Amino acid sequence: MKLFVNGTCRSRGPGSWPYHLQQLLDSDLVNFSISGSGGPYIYETTVTELSKRHYDLVVVMWGLPHHTSVKVNDISKYADSQHTSLYESEQNDWPEKITYPINDQDYMDKNWILGVGQHQGSRDSVAKFFEIYHNTVKFKQLVESDLIRIISLQSYLKCKAQPYVFLYGETHHRWKQFSHLYEQIDWSNWYLDVTIRDVSEMNEGKWKATRPGPVANPEGHAYYAKLLASHIKAKKLDR
Repeated sequence: MKLFVNGTCRSRGPGSWPYHLQQLLDSDLVNFSISGSGGPYIYETTVTELSKRHYDLVVVMWGLPHHTSVKVNDISKYADSQHTSLYESEQNDWPEKITYPINDQDYMDKNWILGVGQHQGSRDSVAKFFEIYHNTVKFKQLVESDLIRIISLQSYLKCKAQPYVFLYGETHHRWKQFSHLYEQIDWSNWYLDVTIRDVSEMNEGKWKATRPGPVANPEGHAYYAKLLASHIKAKKLDR
């Protein structure tokens, strides 16, 4: 089984749920998830990758709208920043990860800059770009655009007859302000019972991550992967 995953920091790195899911489904995994990614990156890189290679199942974890992303012409102009897909893809390999005969990070587009909120006071080139960007594009527009991308991606996947599951990184109720768009989402292809944020609050808080980003620790991610695998098998998407 060939599995493709895309998403945010909550679906990348050693111990994160995609790698547990890989084992539970006995699958080959290509994971495009990177820290700081937003709807534009997730949408565009998913469509591009599926136009090149076949996968048996696609799983996408959508992030929060204020984590946006922009594809640029020359990523070398942003070499002073860690908030790029080039830098983040380099963080997605570790000694125990299977990278032979194919390293999934070789497939990734390295020309994205990532608008991760306020960049925590950073003054690098990407932070300066998004300071100007967010003076013009406000949160409401980001929410609306993400909704359109979700609707568009689900339509693309259906046209390809591509089995898929969408996930929340955490529940985002502000989508409902655009009811005309919100009503176009096909919720039958989502796993909504539990989010990775919910898992982090379980087990008396012992599954909470000790650093920002992953939200839950590896034990919490393993539990979330088991829930997700059960959902996938119940929906008969693991074939």
